[in-house]
Amino acid sequence: MQVIFRGHKEGNKISIKMISPTGEQKTVITMDMPQGEDWRADMECYDKVLSAYEERLSKALQLAQLQQAEEVEQSEQE
Repeated sequence: MQVIFRGHKEGNKISIKMISPTGEQKTVITMDMPQGEDWRADMECYDKVLSAYEERLSKALQLAQLQQAEEVEQSEQE
């Protein structure tokens, strides 16, 4: 199972929740959208922010995996 993102819009606020494989939910982004009732523009913004967050999370997880592998390697050498 993988990390899942779900969005929710309430009024002018859009929130993105991250759901972990364990089922834990955490709000990772809350945005105040400008007035104007342009639903398509709001969704375009949402998609771009979600994509940027997913990319950043992926990089952070890759770095954590590399660091963990280095720590295991160092402990095996000792």
